[in-house]
Amino acid sequence: CDILKMKDANPKRLYEYDLIGIGAPTHGLKEPPWVDSFIRDMRFVGGKHCFAFSTHATLPGNFMASIIPKLKKKGLIVIGYGDWYGAAHAQHHAYPWYTAGHPDEIDLEEAEAFGREIVARSARISAGETNLIPEVPAMKDIFPVEELMKGLPPIRKVAKYEKEKCLYPACRLCMDNCPMDGIDLTVNPVVFMKPCINCGGFCENICPT
Repeated sequence: CDILKMKDANPKRLYEYDLIGIGAPTHGLKEPPWVDSFIRDMRFVGGKHCFAFSTHATLPGNFMASIIPKLKKKGLIVIGYGDWYGAAHAQHHAYPWYTAGHPDEIDLEEAEAFGREIVARSARISAGETNLIPEVPAMKDIFPVEELMKGLPPIRKVAKYEKEKCLYPACRLCMDNCPMDGIDLTVNPVVFMKPCINCGGFCENICPT
């Protein structure tokens, strides 16, 4: 049994395991983009058992409804999923958020019990009890986004790299603080917003120029 950060896991060697678990925070009401990239790169996992778990602030969103079909498309058999509250912060929310202090001891006990149950369920499914495989959660319309946006100016979602204004190497603020490590000014052409989670323009907000 190995527990790895996703950046340290090799998506092309997961076939070495009998049971694969993927966990991440909920971002934008679904799984983060680096999880999508990891799943796209997975190889040779057809028929393997899999489970998903997430932490989230107020709402789990559509994390499971989004990620499970992608895992199934890779041929994985998703045998369970779970979610728990987690501490969260965002530029446009007050801090601390309601879920500060989570996961707490109760959450961790529940997660451990969930893990043990998943292992036992995997063995039972392998023995023929296919009725233990859960259905995929339905996608929910959580927020009426179009209704909320009526009358508001359009949101500019994409920052722009302007070489003539950039102070690198004297300044590295955007590169050192991007939550996705999606900016690299050391190469030519520069890597900018690849990947990007649309965090609200943090790179743009901290840029001195």
